[in-house]
Amino acid sequence: MKCEYHSLHLNEINRMAEITVCIPKTDKDKRFPVLYMHDGQNLVDPERSYSGKTWQVKESFETQSDLPEVIVVGISSAPDSRRLDEYNPFAFEFETERLTKEDGKIPGGLGESYMQDIITKIKPFVDKHYPTLTDQNSTAVMGSSLGGLISLYAGVAHGNVFSRVASLSGALFVSMKALNELLENSELSHLKKVYLDTGDSEEAGGNAKDYLLSNRAVHEDMKRRLDDNKLLYKEINDGLHHETDWAKRFPDVVRFLFEQD
Repeated sequence: MKCEYHSLHLNEINRMAEITVCIPKTDKDKRFPVLYMHDGQNLVDPERSYSGKTWQVKESFETQSDLPEVIVVGISSAPDSRRLDEYNPFAFEFETERLTKEDGKIPGGLGESYMQDIITKIKPFVDKHYPTLTDQNSTAVMGSSLGGLISLYAGVAHGNVFSRVASLSGALFVSMKALNELLENSELSHLKKVYLDTGDSEEAGGNAKDYLLSNRAVHEDMKRRLDDNKLLYKEINDGLHHETDWAKRFPDVVRFLFEQD
């Protein structure tokens, strides 16, 4: 797998983002499904990752020959508190010391603007320069923590673009009321695959109980409306909120997302 890096200005959220594109080594005429991932700086290069650890994306595809061949597109997150705004389409309902208001402003609310940048700027760029399959059935989105929340939102609100969704350790609890309303008022039949998980030892913004209860609630809602083969939910024993944990789960999530429907 070969990874390339690009810089794009995202107009809706008005910042530069580094776009990591990892492509399979294969015949030049072949086209591939695409997996868009948030916090893209943490996917393949330890020197770019904020923690020095990665999701081991490149290593997973190079060492596990049974993984589906896909193009992975990582989108770097804002390096500051703007990440809270961009990865949540709703205002935050949950407050802790770490998620306090800045200058009286409640974080959140730019998630839709961020999604528009992906749909109107990043995806067209990737489709133009790489051998992608461009249809919704071939397009997935994945993220962790708040990246899980915005991934779930992408699939529900923009099913004409993303039909395969993965939320790992989703910080769904930060805007649970608004998320519930969105799910209740949305048609979910377009979703081909939805993966949800959370560790039982998560500590980031909230605590393990916050992660477990919110993910369980969303799973209960979605399983009433999606066939069993479309929805997978896991609670990870001793699962922590860290790239090393998500890296362990990544290959199985990719298999689930892109297995035959």
